[in-house]
Amino acid sequence: MARFLRTDLRNREGSHEALDDCVSVLLSLADRWSCGKVYFVVGIGKMKEGSVVGGRGIRSAFTLIELLVVIAIIAILASLLMPALVVAKLKAQGTYCLGNMKQLGIAWSMYSQDYSDFLAPNSDLGNEGKDFDNPAWVAGTMSYATDPVSLSEDTNMDLLIGADYAKFGSLGPYTRNPGLYHCPGDKSSVTADSGTYVRVRSIAMNGWVGYDTRDWLQPPSPPYYKLNFKMPDMVNPGPAQTWVFIDEREDSINDGWFALDMVNQGSLAEWVDVPANYHNRSATLSFADGHAQARKWQDPRTMPTLNRGVPVIKGLACPNNPDVSWLQSHTTGLAR
Repeated sequence: MARFLRTDLRNREGSHEALDDCVSVLLSLADRWSCGKVYFVVGIGKMKEGSVVGGRGIRSAFTLIELLVVIAIIAILASLLMPALVVAKLKAQGTYCLGNMKQLGIAWSMYSQDYSDFLAPNSDLGNEGKDFDNPAWVAGTMSYATDPVSLSEDTNMDLLIGADYAKFGSLGPYTRNPGLYHCPGDKSSVTADSGTYVRVRSIAMNGWVGYDTRDWLQPPSPPYYKLNFKMPDMVNPGPAQTWVFIDEREDSINDGWFALDMVNQGSLAEWVDVPANYHNRSATLSFADGHAQARKWQDPRTMPTLNRGVPVIKGLACPNNPDVSWLQSHTTGLAR
């Protein structure tokens, strides 16, 4: 009996050694327990009659061994497929995020064309995108706070695309889709008495790019790092090498202004704001020439442990971190 079933499985095209070993063990149990009959598997969910021992009639019900065989096969297939499915899901999210970044890049470029090459404003001194003194490409600040004002900032899509914010520099009239501002890999939410709500934004803009961005941290003497107010300012690096938007970690993101220390490099490097790594250790970025790409981080210090609900430590020293160096080289350059 065991020999008959095992031979049939080995003759099936594409049979797996692990499957054969599993069936062999179960059939040895069947021989030891003197089961009345067995079936051999011709497909998941389909059984064919094998043999009858001792003249017993064929029954329509499954035996325990038959069920164990099917369960074992399903378990083996699941163990083979699950890692591939996880990777496929991450790739799908990354592709979706790339599409969002490209559309944000198009909206950003359209704004510049409409405003004589001036880039979409990018401020961070409070009340961003809500008044003429603090124009910004997006309004609202992400946080884990649960007071009414913070909950509104975290969940109000009007702050992203609402017509009332267009006069303060919002890209909303060009994007018109709040989903562009949220990475599918970002699972952060806020909880209030009325329920749990997804936070609406996981994207930030290069703090060295944008009209009305501020002179944040500079060397003690010239040459200084450029603030890119207009498209022609993007020289060394040029538009194809200057990133505009980036995925930011849920425990780092606040306003729409991504802070990167350009002065302290190499052994003095640090992370101020921290990029995301939602897509298999990668973040998605859009660039000033319109293309978008995923960047896979190399240094574990770029991916500190996420404690959901607890803000990450800012100003984290990361000497000689290749990820910091790469982002610095694609952020801005020294004025000439």
